Amino acid sequence: MREDPLTSSDRIPEEIQDVCARLGEDVAILHLKWSSYLELFGSPESAALLSEAARACFQIIAESLRNDIVLSICRLSDPSRTLGRDTVSLATLVARCRDIPRVEDLLMAFQAACGPVRRYRNRHLGHNDPDSIIRPHQDLLPDVERSVIEEILRLADGILRAVYGHYSAGDPGLRPSYIGGAPALVAWLNRARPQPDSLRGVW
Repeated sequence: MREDPLTSSDRIPEEIQDVCARLGEDVAILHLKWSSYLELFGSPESAALLSEAARACFQIIAESLRNDIVLSICRLSDPSRTLGRDTVSLATLVARCRDIPRVEDLLMAFQAACGPVRRYRNRHLGHNDPDSIIRPHQDLLPDVERSVIEEILRLADGILRAVYGHYSAGDPGLRPSYIGGAPALVAWLNRARPQPDSLRGVW
């Protein structure tokens, strides 16, 4: 997926290099999944196209993406220790970087923003009827608006950039580069869509 791997700098202390790299990769992949979700299911046009092309298949993809995004956010916002073991979460990283200005404030804001997603995870995960027509979904969950997810991503980025910036380790590379993402799929489906007779060339 990535052409340019996350920065791995000797300037970052050895004791947090691994957790920085793993969290950076997790946040980058979460960005990719969220942008793919919006591209595929965020507009009436793409929702109608997917419903026409393979309704049940894309309903399963939508549900799987939503559940995976929810679980990814919950993992990132886990406490630093669970059942007596360290977790790979932003709280774990911040606990080892308390000397960095504002990083604890960013973590508190991040965990507060994740609250509705965690509550949804604890109660239930969504389920789609694969036979139903695909509807446009800009919001991840019924009570979690698009702006909440974008704030979660902004704060996660901010924590990692604060750590990398503190050690002058460059940019953590949180926007993955990839080939063949959701826009390419939508473009291919549009090209494959049968044209009305009135638009076909006369030979």
